[in-house]
Amino acid sequence: MIQIGVSVIICCHNSAERLPEVLEYLKQQNFTLPIPWEIVIVDNASTDNTAEIAEKYWKGDKKIINIISEPNPGLSNARIAGINNARYEYLTFIDDDNWICNDWVERVFSILNKHSDVAICGGKGSIVTDGEIPKWFDKFQNAFAVGNQFETEGSLDNSRFYLYGAGLSIKKSILNKLFTKGFKFLLTGRKGTGISSGEDYELCLAARLSGYKLWYEPNLEFKHVISQSKLNTKYLKQLYISFGKASVILDLYKIKILNYKGLNSLKYNNYYVSLAYSFYWIIKLLFKLPLSKRYYGINQNYLKFLYSWNNFTIKIKSFKSIKKINKHISMLASNTN
Repeated sequence: MIQIGVSVIICCHNSAERLPEVLEYLKQQNFTLPIPWEIVIVDNASTDNTAEIAEKYWKGDKKIINIISEPNPGLSNARIAGINNARYEYLTFIDDDNWICNDWVERVFSILNKHSDVAICGGKGSIVTDGEIPKWFDKFQNAFAVGNQFETEGSLDNSRFYLYGAGLSIKKSILNKLFTKGFKFLLTGRKGTGISSGEDYELCLAARLSGYKLWYEPNLEFKHVISQSKLNTKYLKQLYISFGKASVILDLYKIKILNYKGLNSLKYNNYYVSLAYSFYWIIKLLFKLPLSKRYYGINQNYLKFLYSWNNFTIKIKSFKSIKKINKHISMLASNTN
């Protein structure tokens, strides 16, 4: 029987410098109700003294902090290790560059405890950086897990399918149901300092496909610390490349949720038609590029091209596995809840 409470899971890879500030915000948590909670630090193949820093900062209070090791690199590996070692029903994933509001734990508890049909909730991020914020940032802030995720508080509709991985909170019992159904991550998330994406979004889509809701709470606020080394157009382009690669699998989830029929179904479910449709978009964007206006130095159509091109190339590489992937995703929808 899973205990009712909140487990804060922090997946760390060489986080010794960033972790103390994250833990300081956790120390400042306020409660109006006696809520059981804990912190699970997952040391994911670190080569620095991440675990030692965590132990010293919380002074080894085993009632609150549990430090475990996951030697296999990759965010999904670290998160599974955190999930397996968490005591409580409500899991909230905090990145090692997230500073959460002082009522975070209580708000997560309140949302997930109140709504039985909600599997996952998420909040609003704001940027913190050690230098100037680029003029283009506001337009592309969602790519950095910053800004509003939905127009209003409440469950998401089909205009948005997922929530930021930063500050993502989920019910452990629902996760266990997904794993029992046979769910496994097809996208592995970031590994070390590498840029990859989609693992968080895949989890949201798997929950949606299984009949559960996602909840956005704008008062569930966190600060996302972003270094100047990431606030440049080169990094933004790398993000869009990563998004494009992940979209091949994420789109397969979306079409199952939307239950497309007729031409739309053929456009996404038939491999060759889907490949032709992706190629059509690439050609269309190529014709647009020479006349495209720039937004503070950024050609938005070029970002869309990077996304589409990488979607197309991954589709070609996935030819032998696409049927197996579709079968795996369909299994989640076959017997909801």
